[in-house]
Amino acid sequence: MISDKIIEKLEDWYQGLIEDVGVADDCIQVTEKIKQDLQGLPEELIYIWEKYGICSYAKGLWWHTNPRDYDEVVEEWLIDTPYWEPESNRYHVIGRTAYGKLYLWGEKTGRNIEIDPLMGIVFHSESNEKYIKNNKRHAIVTSFVGGGRKDDYDEKDNNDKPLFDRIHKKLGTLKYDEMYTAVPMPMFSGGISVDNAQKEDIFIQLSILRQALDEVEIIDFEKMGV
Repeated sequence: MISDKIIEKLEDWYQGLIEDVGVADDCIQVTEKIKQDLQGLPEELIYIWEKYGICSYAKGLWWHTNPRDYDEVVEEWLIDTPYWEPESNRYHVIGRTAYGKLYLWGEKTGRNIEIDPLMGIVFHSESNEKYIKNNKRHAIVTSFVGGGRKDDYDEKDNNDKPLFDRIHKKLGTLKYDEMYTAVPMPMFSGGISVDNAQKEDIFIQLSILRQALDEVEIIDFEKMGV
């Protein structure tokens, strides 16, 4: 049961998401079937999604996601890393950007992994296990719901200029199963730009990008003391 005080915080942070990132669109309502898919996620996040839907924001720059759509992707990207522990700490994709960057929630560790497929990197940060054990998940959930700004989810060109608005103008709005990527692939084209950007099926593209790598690069902020 979520307290009224925590609900008030969640609502405030969600309004911050709208103000700082952009309005919601392309929303999927949480049916009983989808609610089954959300098992393993914190009730505070499910509260927001049940009330407002699982939506995209800012014309598709930022998306909340049904984690079950990404189970195969998570396995493919994490299975050869130290973080693949599905029996003890199952990871769920709860958000993604227009460029396929994935934000993961670990049932034991909270939100401490991000996957950047265009760079071929898995980012690992300090576990939030102490918050979860002390029933303070809401502190992590609120920062996920409304802690970002538009620039946090965008990519930049070689002149350090944001790309999304220009790529969106060129290619149009993404569907729930699409992403912007670079063609040729980023590792062969020097990264994504307005000129080489394409819309592709996100699930196929995330698999292709992983298969193009001999191994995933890992940046572990926890070990670095960051």
